[in-house]
Amino acid sequence: MALKGIETNLKPKIIGGIVVTGDMFVASSAKKHILVKDLKADATEMEGAAIAQVCYEMKIACLIIRSLSDSADENAHLDFNKFKAIAAENSANLIIETLRLL
Repeated sequence: MALKGIETNLKPKIIGGIVVTGDMFVASSAKKHILVKDLKADATEMEGAAIAQVCYEMKIACLIIRSLSDSADENAHLDFNKFKAIAAENSANLIIETLRLL
């Protein structure tokens, strides 16, 4: 796949795990370690839980699809900028394929 000057042969993979949420972009190995140790987190995100909470309160079904764009360490800001287009494309492709199968 070639995307905005980034050449990669990485295929997206779907994995299950615990996704934690909060009000901050995690960009620290120390914070990442705490989330893994204390909450058994496999990933962290900021928006999905808020959307899910509103949908739950309004009794509206929802599905949150996340594509990870960084590793939540000191390089997270650099990783995010480098991989956000790939993460967005992976999410879009997953949604399109899911809709096709419905």
